[in-house]
Amino acid sequence: MHRIITQFIYPPIPLRQFDWQATFDGYEPGDPIGHGRTERDAIRDLKEQWEELCFLDEKALKMAQEGR
Repeated sequence: MHRIITQFIYPPIPLRQFDWQATFDGYEPGDPIGHGRTERDAIRDLKEQWEELCFLDEKALKMAQEGR
């Protein structure tokens, strides 16, 4: 799996669920970004987004193979 990079960004907003950000090493615009109140939450969010993208890619591939 790719290396995960985390940053404590503490944006100037009252919501704390965006304090931490997680991306995969080699991040490019459009790639998933995890956010969270803690570093662990941001990593969890990133992994959940990645799993969802992989699931959607598998589903699209299956549909294409079935001719849908």
